[in-house]
Amino acid sequence: MKWIAFLSDKQRELMTIELLEAHVEYLTQITVEKKLEFCGPLMDGTAIMILNAKSEDEAKSIVRLDPFSNVSYYKNVKFVECMEANLKNGFLLEWSLDYMGSNEYKKSMRLDCHDNKVGLDI
Repeated sequence: MKWIAFLSDKQRELMTIELLEAHVEYLTQITVEKKLEFCGPLMDGTAIMILNAKSEDEAKSIVRLDPFSNVSYYKNVKFVECMEANLKNGFLLEWSLDYMGSNEYKKSMRLDCHDNKVGLDI
């Protein structure tokens, strides 16, 4: 499974050369271990880490061991499980078609007058 860690509320005053070097060393380690798929800062001052983890607890553990976490460089971290869509899996076409045929999808597309949502009553 892939998990996206959204990191926000950066504490810039905590940054040091030593902290940055330790962070890069840790990223190198978890990349070699194939736990880190991708990471980087976003243009809005936040950052993401895309992790290969079997559970949310494992993803949290990976982030918790980052030297940035030891000093709370990012005050907030949100974890979201991600399904990877790629050429190899047909960009999840079969999964999407199955989901669209499900009762859960049909229910989500019904007109909900109380929330002023427009949808299809399938």
